[in-house]
Amino acid sequence: MLKARLTYPFDFVIMLGDNIYGGSKPADFDKKFAVPYKPFMDAGVKFYAALGNHDDTNERFYKPFNMNGKPITHTRKATCASLY
Repeated sequence: MLKARLTYPFDFVIMLGDNIYGGSKPADFDKKFAVPYKPFMDAGVKFYAALGNHDDTNERFYKPFNMNGKPITHTRKATCASLY
């Protein structure tokens, strides 16, 4: 990601779920998010997370995920298009 940012200077990242695997203790967030993505956060890159089926619902309170305590949801009426 660091190399890609040199070519494409993005200022935000959208996280699509399953963000932290294998634990939800503060040390897990440090090891699996805060430390590896520190160069981005130090450069002002914002991360916006959605929760996946493997995420703890309390991740919505993790400040760097910018969820502000609210789960990210989207509802859309399903439609079926004819193949013929």
